[in-house]
Amino acid sequence: MPADRSAILASVCASLERGDREGAASRLQRDYPFEPVAAVERKYGEVEATRIFVRDGFIDRYAGTRLAGC
Repeated sequence: MPADRSAILASVCASLERGDREGAASRLQRDYPFEPVAAVERKYGEVEATRIFVRDGFIDRYAGTRLAGC
């Protein structure tokens, strides 16, 4: 794979601007293939989970609301 990924992406964008979707897709698959990253699953014990809840003030970090029952 060429070291200059920006050149690959520029070429893909140019192909798309010309309406050449197949050429753009082909170039991406050949020169800039998708390489999935394996997800690492993490499991927390009761003590560690409790420490995190206390640290975060029992606030749901995604919703920004207080956890139910607190």
